[in-house]
Amino acid sequence: MQKGFSHEVAPDLIRENPGKTAEELAEMALKRHLCGSDSKTPIRSLAATLEKEVREGRLPEIVRRKEGGQYRYYPAIGSVPKTYSGQREQMPSAYQETYETIPNRVPVSDLELADLLTEIGKSSSRGEALLWLIREGVRQNGDLIQSAKKAAQEIRTIRQSFRAAI
Repeated sequence: MQKGFSHEVAPDLIRENPGKTAEELAEMALKRHLCGSDSKTPIRSLAATLEKEVREGRLPEIVRRKEGGQYRYYPAIGSVPKTYSGQREQMPSAYQETYETIPNRVPVSDLELADLLTEIGKSSSRGEALLWLIREGVRQNGDLIQSAKKAAQEIRTIRQSFRAAI
């Protein structure tokens, strides 16, 4: 049995049991013999490892949300599921678009709006709500975005002709 939460065990366990705390997930992992710990307090040790890995972005397929004063863990939108054998599963068609996880600071007011959208059922998580807000912003500003793309292409063309002249 491997020591500590691995990058295979934690995401799969969270996909099977979304919304659990780090301690609950650590206890499940120990009971199922998915991982181990030599610590005197193995549940707390595994929970601390999970918390740190997610907080520091080393498990981008997992997101955490503070609910009722506790952090709860969920699969990230667009994460690619894996089986315990490490094989990638077929992604549902809703996730066929390529996604990239990025670290970003978000104003509290925007997070409160994302939480509200989650609370009323518009989305299933903060991340999904933020993604929806981004897409709505892009849709509402299509003309501005097309102008920006055109200007960027003109700038690229000018730079290339300038470089060719030197």
